[in-house]
Parts: sequence; C-alpha cells; structure tokens
Amino acid sequence: MKSYNHQKIEKKWQKVWDTKKTYKTASPNKKKKFYVLDMFPYPSGAGLHVGHPRGYIGSDVYARMKRMSGYNVLHPMGYDAFGLPAEQYALEHKIHPRKAVEKNIKTFRSQLDKIGFSYDWSREVNTTDPEYYKWTQWIFLQMYQSYYNVEKKKARPISELVRTFAKTDPSWKTYTEEEKEKILMKYRLAYEGYSEVNWCPQLGTVLANDEIVDGPNGELLSERGNYPVEKKSMRQWFMRITAYADRLLDGLGGLTWPEHIKEIQKNWIGKSVDENGATTYTMRDAIFARQRYWGEPIPLMHKNGTIIPLEEKKLPLTLPNVTSYEPIGTGESPLAGVSAWVKAGYETNTMPGWAGSSWYFLRYMDPKNKKALADKKALAYWRDVDVYIGGAEHATGHLLYARFWHMFLHDIGVVPTKEPFKLLKNQGLILASDGRKMSKRWGNVINPDEIVKTYGADTLRVYEMFMGPFDQSLPWSTESIIGSRRFIEKICRLESKVVTKYSIDSNDSKSIDKAVHKIIKKVSDDIEGFAFNTAISAMMVFLNDTEKFPEISKEHFKKFLQLVAPFAPHIAEELWYELGEKKSIHISAWPKYDARKVVDEEITIAVSVNGKVRSEITIPRTLDEESIKKQALADAKILPWIEGKEIRRVIYVTGRLVNIVA
Repeated sequence: MKSYNHQKIEKKWQKVWDTKKTYKTASPNKKKKFYVLDMFPYPSGAGLHVGHPRGYIGSDVYARMKRMSGYNVLHPMGYDAFGLPAEQYALEHKIHPRKAVEKNIKTFRSQLDKIGFSYDWSREVNTTDPEYYKWTQWIFLQMYQSYYNVEKKKARPISELVRTFAKTDPSWKTYTEEEKEKILMKYRLAYEGYSEVNWCPQLGTVLANDEIVDGPNGELLSERGNYPVEKKSMRQWFMRITAYADRLLDGLGGLTWPEHIKEIQKNWIGKSVDENGATTYTMRDAIFARQRYWGEPIPLMHKNGTIIPLEEKKLPLTLPNVTSYEPIGTGESPLAGVSAWVKAGYETNTMPGWAGSSWYFLRYMDPKNKKALADKKALAYWRDVDVYIGGAEHATGHLLYARFWHMFLHDIGVVPTKEPFKLLKNQGLILASDGRKMSKRWGNVINPDEIVKTYGADTLRVYEMFMGPFDQSLPWSTESIIGSRRFIEKICRLESKVVTKYSIDSNDSKSIDKAVHKIIKKVSDDIEGFAFNTAISAMMVFLNDTEKFPEISKEHFKKFLQLVAPFAPHIAEELWYELGEKKSIHISAWPKYDARKVVDEEITIAVSVNGKVRSEITIPRTLDEESIKKQALADAKILPWIEGKEIRRVIYVTGRLVNIVA
C-alpha cells in the first residue's frame, strides 16, 4: 500500500458492504446459529461520545469472528426511544417527541455507520414504531388475561380461574361484573391499584426508584434535571413480578453471568425466612404506568366501572396526534386532557420506559412479521441470545424485567427457552481524561466523529479494545491513540514484504510459520474470552517480530489479516483485496492453527539452590527428568553455589523448576 488514507478507504468499504449486504443475516437454515446482541441505546439529542461505542465494538469483534467461524450470526441494532428523556428533550426544544426521536436516530445511525459495525440494519427495531409496540401491547394483554397458578408454577389464563370460582363459590354468579372484576384484579399478572409513588411535579410524572437520587440535604431529586420529588398516592398499573420471585432466583444458577450481577439480583429479590418461618421477599410488584404522553398506550378501555381489553385486531392502539403533550398539572397523563381519548374510554396512563426493552431481542428474530411478535420457526431457530453485552447498571431494571417477561412468554408457549440471555458481558466505562464520566455538564465529552475523521474508525476501534480489560473503567487519552494508528500503519507496511514463496533461510520461514500458528491460537482464545486488549498486544508483538525478516509469505500475511479483520475491518478488507481476493475477508473462513506448531520445541526453566533462583536453563521439551537434573547441576552459574556441598536432593517441577537442596 503506497499510503494509508483512512477516510477514503473507510468510506469506500462502508459503501460496498452496504450495497452488497455483506452482513445481512440469513434466514433460519442448517447452519449453526449464534446471536450476539448489544443492549440497544436510547437515542439522545447529544449523540454518541467515545464511551458509548466501547461495548458495541467489543460485540462487533466477537460477532465478526463467529461469522468467519461458520456460524449464521444474528447481530442487530435498534433504538429504545420511548420514555421520559425523549419527552423532556422535546419539551425543552419545543419539538414533538416523535420528531425529536427521528432526528436523534438519524444522528445515531450516522455515527454508528462511521465506525464500521457489522449490524444487519434490515432488522432494525424502534420501540416507538406502532408496528413494534403493537406486540408490546399484545404481551400486556396476555398478562392482563393471565394469573399465576401457584400449584403449576406457571401463568395460566384468567378464564380458568373464573371457572374455578364459578364451581367453588356459590355466590360468584350473584356478583356484578364490577364486583367480579375487583376480585380478579387481585390475581391478574397486570393489574390496577393505588400506590405511593415518587412524584415529580416539574417533570409531571412518576419516577422509578432508579430514576431518583439523594440531594445534598437528603431530599429526593429526579436524576434528570435534579427536580424535587415527593411521595404521592396515585392510580397505577402494576406487573405481578413477585409471582415469579422463586423462578427468577432459581434461574440465575444456569446463567453464565458475572457473579456480582447475580448477587445484585438475589439481593433485590431478597428472599428470607422471618421469625415465624414464613418466606418473605423484599422485591415488590413493578409499577407499570407513567403519567406522560410519550409511551406505549395501554390497550384497555374503561366503561361503566369495568375494564375492557382491546381486541387483538384493533392493535396497535396508537398515540393521538396532539398539539400539547405537556403535563396537565393534576398528576395525570397529558392523555387525560385529550377529550376524544377520554370520551372513547381509553386508559390515560402510558407504559413505562422498560416495556419495549423487555422483549425487543425477540423481535430481531423476525422484525417484519405482522401476524405475531415472531414466527415460531424463527423463535425455534434463534432461541435465545448467546452473548448479551451492556452496562452493569441494568442489573435490577432491564435485566430483571426482561427475564420476567421471557418466563411469562415461555409459560404461554410463545418462546422455547426459559431464559433470554445465556452469557452476559459488562463493558467498563470510558471516563474522561479528568477521571469523571463524560457529560455535557462537565464539558469533557469527546465526539467519536472527530476521532474517526482525524485518526480513522479502525484506529478508534483498535484503541478502545486495547485500552485495558473490557470490563474495567478506564480514562480516555487522545494522546495515546496514536499507538493504535501506528499499529495499523505497520500492517500496511508489512504488505510490501509479501512474497508468493519464501526465499529466506528455511529456519526463518519455519519461525514465521510457528509464530503465525501461535498468534492464531492466541487471538482466537482471547476474542472468545473477551480479552481484546491482550489479543491486540499479541498482534503488535507479532508485527515487531516479523519486522526483522525481509519477507512474509502471502498465505501467512492473509492469515494475519483475518485476525486483524474483526478489530480493523476496513484496512483488513482493503489489503485483502490488494492481495487479489475477490470475496470479502469478513465472510472468509477463520484461520485454524496446528496444535503441534503452537508448542515450543524448547522450554526455559528456573534452577534454584535451597529455594533461591540462581539460574535458568533452556532444554528440549521432550528431555527426560534425569538429563534435566544433570544439566542443572552442571550449569556454570549453579556450580559456585553447590561447590564443596553435599547434594541431598534434586527436585524437578515439570516444565517449571529444578530445586537443588544442598
């Protein structure tokens, strides 16, 4: 490569990948599936800062390796766009929430595209799309029409309970519909009630516990805006998550999740035995209502004191187009001020922000389906998320609610698995250089667009994976990013040494061959273990080692490029095509190593006298124990320490140490 023009190369390949649909996920087939998922973002008006892509880059590296390893990979992206932040942004900027969301999504998509992710954008979901939230409403209705059968330990239709009451309670037939409804409401998995809530007058909505913070004097404040929060009794909708408490606890045992996340969920559920021997839980049923406009409408109607669920054919119940969506001052939702909505009898509360995110991972499996949330065949093929990547702050919110909804959907026969996420990985934060979280408030935000423009997307990707362990929080340093840029430039220079066949000494070519097989094993193992920083470090060492040789074979260089490809997809693709390849490197087969070539023929072991290391010896790996002991005793650095002394014992620790007791 004559010169490395990252802007030209990256724009070129992003366009090619988009045109050729390089990352489009195949429909269910005979290939083994692998589902790699990021926790989808809320598209804020501020856009991405350099901390946001860290988890996305890690998952992308992993997904790319799996794709090259022959799996049918599902690696999608979408937007969690309902909720309080979007509504507040819209109010502050005097723009309709839908317009605000559309604008913000456009910004996010542009930023994500510049970084070169291998998402299948044809599967994009948006929780505010009526075709999406139709199925959020459908799930709510199934919960409303279900109760938890304690004996069977699963959800069952409420109609079964009605039949039981009719058989066992002689008075049941004499009750009015309103009286029956009050009784059934005590059993429904989605139910209406009253609760003391965290009410924020300025925001005009109820806040969840994780949406409030303690003020300097111990007062309650909203996390967003730091507005005063007070306690208030209000009509709410609830989800009976407590019915699933034991299953939520038991299910943790089969999950490959960070132990501290499991522990947080266990503590949140808080199962214990009181003094009387009764089992108690600290977890309470989840409030499932917000007094705001920008949320999924709850598909129920109030008529003459009874509640009527909407028929499925009438879904989605869409938000009305209104000129004002500001709080109406009574604590009720702005929908309570829309006369046509109230006249029709529709529920005025909307769903909470976590509703759409509690099942979105299923919609990616079959995002265009108009007859079901996903086709049975698609659900049976993709089953569950193999690797889920996101922040640890979601331990008691999203991760708990998603498990609860999934268990319910399993109960009613919609999904084939009991748990949604097999393996969970948490990425650490990228802090600002001042050690604080990046925030507009502190003026310490770094925009990834500027980094991509100056250094390149591949450099950004490599740097964020090389900074340190994936799960640790680390400070950003623009000064340090140059090392990742130089790594890519070295790869470009190595291309000039590529030959079809080695002409160098056979021992040198064997050394390179051995190094290639070793680096294949190292990078493969490290990506599998999310140890991206050590994989990059090993590739840097490989580059330095190969610099001392005048040439590298085309086959060896191609294998190295395949290892680089998940981290720096643009330059890997460019060099791959310069070598004469006609198909994308990202759909080529991941290189395999020869197990015999990754084992060193010689090993170095320590030699100690009376427990203190005095020398090292290099020996053939297959040398027998007696010969190793003799070589240790004859070592020039050891002789002065044992001269004139009786050798009482010589102990050999296989492959590590010879200890001479004298």
